[in-house]
Amino acid sequence: MPRVIAQETETYFEENDVVARWISDNTTKGGKTARSELYKNYKTWCEQNEENVDSAKEFYSTLVMKRYSISKGGKRYVSGIQTSGSSNAD
Repeated sequence: MPRVIAQETETYFEENDVVARWISDNTTKGGKTARSELYKNYKTWCEQNEENVDSAKEFYSTLVMKRYSISKGGKRYVSGIQTSGSSNAD
């Protein structure tokens, strides 16, 4: 594949990666946050920005693909991400 096509394809996917834009606009690295809190924040952001909202399952799968870890059992948290302005979850 010619390099220019590969670059254009990568740019297209970056521009259309809604979860990546939400992460950039609305989160900080570190800490841990309840899964439900992150999804609620993501959903609100999508609605405010007139973006299509992924299902919770798709959203969490995307976070895992982006190398965030989700705890198992009990109350579930996502490690390594928190919404801007929030404190670490307990």
